[in-house]
Amino acid sequence: MDTRELDQQKTAELKGNGTGKAVAVGTDVTETRPRPRRRIFFLIGAAIVLVLLLIWGVPLLTYMLSHEGTDDAHVAADEVAVTSKIPERINQLLVTRTSRCIAVSS
Repeated sequence: MDTRELDQQKTAELKGNGTGKAVAVGTDVTETRPRPRRRIFFLIGAAIVLVLLLIWGVPLLTYMLSHEGTDDAHVAADEVAVTSKIPERINQLLVTRTSRCIAVSS
């Protein structure tokens, strides 16, 4: 036998168990599972991230979907048209800034 065949026989007799150590084929191997503590911490961390995403992300998403944003310093506000009650053009205002309003009772 040459050295390649010997190497193949040696590797065929050994079986890896995922821990980096080779174990002979005939021996009893109990596979180790991931630690439950690590899994619990991962699930708790994922739950915290999910809760933070719901608390912070959902309101942000609803705001972004309902408001139009601009990059030129406009304020998001409701627009109200200021018009007169008469359908004609106003030519002159008969009040000044210092005029007092007096309620007229009829």
